Amino acid sequence: MNGGNGCAVGLGLNSHLNIFNSIIYANWPPQICEGSYDPADTCTLSIYNSLIEGGEQGILLFSPWNQLYYDPASNLDTDPLWDTASMYPYSLSEGSPCIDAGTLLLPPGIELPEYDLAGNPRVWGANVDMGAYEYGPWVGVPPVSNQQSAVRSQMSVSPNPFSYGTYVSYQYPEKGRLNISVFSISGKKVKTLILSNGMPPDSGKVYWNGQDQDGNALPAGTYIIRMTLDDKLVEAVKVVRQ
Repeated sequence: MNGGNGCAVGLGLNSHLNIFNSIIYANWPPQICEGSYDPADTCTLSIYNSLIEGGEQGILLFSPWNQLYYDPASNLDTDPLWDTASMYPYSLSEGSPCIDAGTLLLPPGIELPEYDLAGNPRVWGANVDMGAYEYGPWVGVPPVSNQQSAVRSQMSVSPNPFSYGTYVSYQYPEKGRLNISVFSISGKKVKTLILSNGMPPDSGKVYWNGQDQDGNALPAGTYIIRMTLDDKLVEAVKVVRQ
């Protein structure tokens, strides 16, 4: 909620707030205000595993009646390194200190959602990330188009994970220019599996041997196989090479 003095979060009238896994940054200082002046309306604020610009100094207590617990071991005061080129302006870029810096130890009754605000898994890697978006192999993969195709499709990869090779099965009900390609987690296209113009409605299966376009074996890691029709994204599947 909007607080007074330009802060992003304001507490008052006997408010009690716990903040976990959050980023509060680049607001007009202070970042957070505890605004109760009456000892009968004491505000209580506890902050864990969050990035607060200015740290404890970025929190304004209007009176000594307000209570603050700021965990110095788990909280951060640094640039979150947002991915400003992303369509999600508060997502994290590679190297962000907020990656894997959150906590899964939440108060009773509080559960993490299955997906973040972009529809990606809420937990990816060693731990949950701070902020509203999880950093994963989907970050940095550029969209082919600003629009997603309305084509209903099905694409699956098996085996996944794989060591020597895997099969990509696909089907789509409309005619169009079909492209199925493999991308690295940095967004670089490493292999085109299918590229055909004017393909009629069809289904099929294509084999990927884990090599790039030049026949070089790719290192173990996570890749994204994307299917587009007429340059519109139809489906994307994450695949892991062991």
